[in-house]
Amino acid sequence: MKGFGEIDKPKKIINNFDDNQILNEAIKYHCEGNILQAGKLYQLLINKGSKNSIAFTNFGLILINSGKKEEAEILIRKAIELNPKDSAAYSNLGGILKDLGKLKEAEIFTRKAIELNPKDSIAYSNLGGILQDLGKIKEAEIFTRQAIELNPKLAEAYSNLGGILNDNENLKEAEIFTRQAIELNPKFAKAYSNLGGILRQLGNLKEAEIITLKAVELNPNFANGYSNLGLIFNELGNLKQAEIFARKAIELNPNFAKAYYSLSKIEAITEKDWEKYLFTQDILKNQKDIDKIDIYFARANILERQSNYMQSANMLKEANTLNRKLYGTNFIRIKNKLQYYYKISQKIKSKQKLHENLLKSIFIVGLPRSGKTITESILSRNKALLKCGEDKALSIAVDKYLNQKGTSNQQDLYQIYIENISKKISHESYICSTNPSNYLFTGLIASQIPNSKVIYCFRNPLDHIKEMYSHNINNKFTFRTSIIESASILLSINELMEIYKSTFNSKIYFLNYDELVVNPKREIKSLLSWLGWEYEKNYLYPQLDPTTVNRTGNLSEFINKKYLNSWKNYKELLQPAFELISRNEKYRHLIS
Repeated sequence: MKGFGEIDKPKKIINNFDDNQILNEAIKYHCEGNILQAGKLYQLLINKGSKNSIAFTNFGLILINSGKKEEAEILIRKAIELNPKDSAAYSNLGGILKDLGKLKEAEIFTRKAIELNPKDSIAYSNLGGILQDLGKIKEAEIFTRQAIELNPKLAEAYSNLGGILNDNENLKEAEIFTRQAIELNPKFAKAYSNLGGILRQLGNLKEAEIITLKAVELNPNFANGYSNLGLIFNELGNLKQAEIFARKAIELNPNFAKAYYSLSKIEAITEKDWEKYLFTQDILKNQKDIDKIDIYFARANILERQSNYMQSANMLKEANTLNRKLYGTNFIRIKNKLQYYYKISQKIKSKQKLHENLLKSIFIVGLPRSGKTITESILSRNKALLKCGEDKALSIAVDKYLNQKGTSNQQDLYQIYIENISKKISHESYICSTNPSNYLFTGLIASQIPNSKVIYCFRNPLDHIKEMYSHNINNKFTFRTSIIESASILLSINELMEIYKSTFNSKIYFLNYDELVVNPKREIKSLLSWLGWEYEKNYLYPQLDPTTVNRTGNLSEFINKKYLNSWKNYKELLQPAFELISRNEKYRHLIS
């Protein structure tokens, strides 16, 4: 173990001290913030063969803050060996193991800390963070809320809870808890960065930029803050700044996977010195599985641009295999939900009467990568439309609506939906939502929400399956990690939407993404006519979301045709879907 140098006090004085005196002197320095001198004394004790666990624990903490986590792990394990009842040591070891990507072991040691000290709020908060990384979001939320209950002033727990709620797509509550973390600790750089990320997802890009700049101002060496700034500038369409901040993150942390993934999505980059290291084995060392996923997807993005489709497919397999290992699959749950909500919509009597004074609700439904976002961008050229994006208001409303039996003052689905819209409604006449889960509720939308319209986006199923498989999904729609499961879900949804359309023909519109990008004027005119809107030329030039366009830096370009029939480059990868697709007469021609 590398030394911390000479001790300030004369050696003969130190040599006359017994171990307890040296430890007290070290703790005194530690409390005063003189970490260098404290470290020297802890190290002296350890070198002398001390059996005092406090020396090992405290020196371990110093090494953690110095970035020497492997050395810290050795010391904390020794501290536990010397004092198996030291709950703080177990918690500290859990934190080290989490940072080293050893999540299962981290969970075991942190749970042991809680077992030894059931009132250790920090251990509860740490366990919440570990469970979050393991994809156990619900359990992570429970333990983090317990941490706050035990210590209502623990800023770290509020910040962690904000991150967990963010992962669960509960953005408004995530914002509230993260702001509370900042209120408790106004110099908490990580919380500012997390808040910036939440605001970015809420569409408040300018405030997100200001808040995240505050994070790196507080901690100029905060790689994650710079990476988040890169994501914000990416969505603002400023690709040069996005590249600069992602590169800064890598400069501070050469193994920072998320920054490499961000850079891999920007096609306009000319200087690609970082790519070489991305493809080395060194970058994978000591990475958590969740970060390896980013690395494999980044490699796949680059290999595809190089037309190296075979190796790109291999990287996609690696990424999706790891994702499935972490998060499992929601295939059966989605299948069951499709049938569950279909049966409910069949039982509930339809509301036939239209209401003149109600807002008109437009739901653009379909699986991810089906063209929902671009469709919303087109429609948002109408200034009377409120663009709500992936607002969760409908899923919240459906749960409340179906669980209010026996209660007084029962509300209809429309009322509950409007109450839960996260954006402020002012002069608009139309509300538009693109949440991917809304396809589950098509029957309820059509039968229970007056003045509602459903636009179902679909595309060539083989292109669609490939696009879903090649996008970084974390814990969302995890059936996408399987080619065969994606094909099965896709065909089930298509079949169900056909049934809904036969029942609610005037309320459901089928929008073919492929035809939209090939002949935008014709398809947009048709869509607007169905909505009862007048066609104007500006609908042809929507302000596209950065996630929908080729990342060349031109946000004014219409969605390109680049990915039409891209499945043909991945025939071997998509082979498991061919048999299912070939059974469907509508799509059989694609693989003949």
